[in-house]
Amino acid sequence: ITLTLSWTDPSLDLDLFVLNGGNVSTSSCFGTGAAASATSETLTFALPSATTAWIVVDGNNGSAGTFTLTVSCS
Repeated sequence: ITLTLSWTDPSLDLDLFVLNGGNVSTSSCFGTGAAASATSETLTFALPSATTAWIVVDGNNGSAGTFTLTVSCS
């Protein structure tokens, strides 16, 4: 699975995480995004069958704005 997070405002500082549960404090992480540019992050990971994953988009230091999340399965 590949997730691509993109936004148009280069002042935003967004982070992308995929967790194996809904509790950010206690869940383990399938992966974290890597900055592809000042306006995007990409994360590719394998998801075991019959597993629920939680996608988290977090604004670093309160950063907030509009973004697009694209999911690709191959």
